[in-house]
Amino acid sequence: MFIFKSIKTQLILFLIVFSVYLGIINHDISFFQAVSFSVFFAVLYELCFYVLKRRNPVILESAVITGLIIALVLGGGQNWRYYIVVPFLAITSKHVIRIKNCHIFNPAAFGLLLATILLPIRLQWLGTYQWYILLPFGLYFIYKIRKLELLISYLAVLLIVWGGQVLSQGGNPMIVFGFLSYFFVFIMLIEPKTTPITKFGKIGFGAVAGLFVLVLTQAGLTIDVELGSLLIANTCVPLLNKLKYRK
Repeated sequence: MFIFKSIKTQLILFLIVFSVYLGIINHDISFFQAVSFSVFFAVLYELCFYVLKRRNPVILESAVITGLIIALVLGGGQNWRYYIVVPFLAITSKHVIRIKNCHIFNPAAFGLLLATILLPIRLQWLGTYQWYILLPFGLYFIYKIRKLELLISYLAVLLIVWGGQVLSQGGNPMIVFGFLSYFFVFIMLIEPKTTPITKFGKIGFGAVAGLFVLVLTQAGLTIDVELGSLLIANTCVPLLNKLKYRK
């Protein structure tokens, strides 16, 4: 059920408007087709799993969000089959890979990364550097879902390690923010269901994700380093949720 006061509904509205904006400024009709395919099949697969589990089929907001994120990361102009396969991988991971009745991986990130390994897919990350749009809305979403600690620790690791390297070479460490994937940071990294719920867990999660972005980049791997770092951090969530302050 879609209720405007719901943060998920607000995120859906933002992603839809953002998608329309990007499609218009890029004059890309194929992108609108990509969005339609991706959202439709994400919702369809979600409904199928509900039927298989003998639960009342409903259209979940999370499936719509997953479809929109996949479309924005894939972009338009690719083989139409990709917009069917990636949502399938994403939604399947959500219902199959679980611990204590909770899914572990960010569905969109899992589907996208696995698809890049299996298929000749190009990730376009549409609008990810449009910080002037993503920053204010992203901060609002982060405030509402209480993930500020996660954001701060992620940025701190990048600034200290990556920025420190730049500074040692006589450069400006603030250049880090010029290469930041804002869509990844403010939309995907902070996803509530697959990130820790404790304060120190959030700090640890952001630090792990930031560290592995740098490690995977230095390793020269061909996979998308942001998605890879996010999935690695997702596996640490059960342990990170146990982190609490002790006097």
